[in-house]
Amino acid sequence: MTEAYSPGNLCERSDLYLVQVVLQNWDDTLFVLQKCQLLLPMFEELLIVSRCVESFAFMACMEILDPDRRRERPIVTVDTLN
Repeated sequence: MTEAYSPGNLCERSDLYLVQVVLQNWDDTLFVLQKCQLLLPMFEELLIVSRCVESFAFMACMEILDPDRRRERPIVTVDTLN
């Protein structure tokens, strides 16, 4: 369903949740990126993988620019990603 078909539809609401909630912190972004492995072609087509990577880059830059916002990042191991 597109926004033209029905304002406030599931696609728009999902995208807003991704932007406003998930991509705002390390843990949720990492969780979504891990789940993308299951259906990688679809998630790449929806640009979710690239948005997660961009979010990580943005958060890392913000921590460099504003050390007061720094917090512990999740520990990522090879086992965590599988």
